[in-house]
Order: sequence, then structure tokens, then C-alpha cells
Amino acid sequence: MQPSLRLLYRLYYGKARRIVRAVLRRFLQQRRRVFLGPLRGWVCEGNLENVLGIYELHVQQVFHTTLMQGDVVYDVGGHHGYQSLLASKLVGDTGQVYVFEPLPENRDAIARVVSANDCRNCSVVGAAVSDRVGRTPLFLGINDTQPSLLTEQGLSVIVETTTLDGFASGHRRPTLVKIDVEGAEHLVLLGARHLLETDPPITWVIELHTSAIREPVRRMLHDHRYQVEDLPPVIPRPSSSVRHIIARRSDVATP
Repeated sequence: MQPSLRLLYRLYYGKARRIVRAVLRRFLQQRRRVFLGPLRGWVCEGNLENVLGIYELHVQQVFHTTLMQGDVVYDVGGHHGYQSLLASKLVGDTGQVYVFEPLPENRDAIARVVSANDCRNCSVVGAAVSDRVGRTPLFLGINDTQPSLLTEQGLSVIVETTTLDGFASGHRRPTLVKIDVEGAEHLVLLGARHLLETDPPITWVIELHTSAIREPVRRMLHDHRYQVEDLPPVIPRPSSSVRHIIARRSDVATP
């Protein structure tokens, strides 16, 4: 990880974060290209973290140490597409990235950055990933900030659902799956039992939004011989309930 990125991350989340963010917004608020890091100069959308290139640095690090040319990534919950762009760059022309995003506004944002950066190996899938194929309400949450299949807050829209097992039956098998689905992580894994049971093993990077779901998700992964580790951020954020884990099969060496 570049020292400049780590320093900027520490400033952005450190004790002087309010002042730092105010200054950065003043100078970068109109910028739509990544300022630092491996995607420097790439067109982006979303918040200031994306523009700065510091969005989820700990997840970015996993991508860098895991992905190689020709690999396949399933990005489940693409949001504004930053990690999808990084995966696209790392897997190269012979690789493939599938981004699952049910919310139309986010899906449109991802499509724009994919097109603007000419990511021909990146495909946007307009569906929520769950444990069954069909249609279901997607609750938009408070101020439309945390859309979820489970948290019944705010307005809702009806979205298509798919499963990772069903999708993988007609597409390339993933090397890495990143999951960020606002509390529905266990539903994604229930719909991926074949992928979990079969070889070659997959690296799973999962964002867990509530303490209640952490143990069921860990147990499900352990039951399929996956070793689960916490993936801490560069700066601990005790006030946040969000945690990341990484799961690899215990019979596979860590890179």
C-alpha cells in the first residue's frame, strides 16, 4: 500500500478529520477523477473517499494481494463501483468482473464509470443476490442511504433476485467474491452453497453490518472448511458497527 494513501486515510479518519475533510472538499468537490492510488486519474463517482482513492483501503489491499491477471470477481453490492474498477484493473483483459447492484441509481453510476474508464471486462448485473431467484422488495432505508432486503425501513422498490450458484452455472466461476449487502450476507451464502462446497476454493471478503449476523455467517463458512479472519481497517473505528472478514479455505495457503 502506498505510504501517501495510508497517510491520507489516517488524516481523513483521524482526530482532525473535520478540518481535513473541510479543506479537501473545498479543493476537490468538483473533481471526478481519483486523486491517489492505483486508480489515479480514473473517472469515479460517489463520495470524497472515492475521489481521494482511500475507499476501504483494507479491502483494496486484499484485492491487491489476491487477484491476478485472468481472475474473476463477483462484486455483490457494487454501490458506486470503486472496488469494481480496481478489480477490473487487476484482473486485466483476460479476467472478468461481475457487479451485482439492484438499486437503479447505483447501477447507473456503475455503468457510467465502467463506460468512462473503458472497462470492457466489467459487466453490471441488475439484480440483488439472495438465496432464491425471483422478485422481492428492496428497502431504501433512512434517506435512501442503506438499501437492504431485510431492514424494513423507508420506501421500497421491487427488484429481481438471483443466486450466486445460479449465476455461476452460466458464467465463469469467481476467484474472489466481495459481499456488501447491508445485513443480508447470510442469504447470499445460502444461495452459494455449491460454490462453497466445490473446488477450486474462493476468497470471500464480506462486510458484516450487525453483530447478530456475524456468528451465523462465520459458522456457515466454517462448515464449508473456510478459515475466517477479521479484516481490520487501517484505523480502528470503534463507533462503527460495520466489520469486514476474509474467508479462505483452510487447505489453501495464504498468498
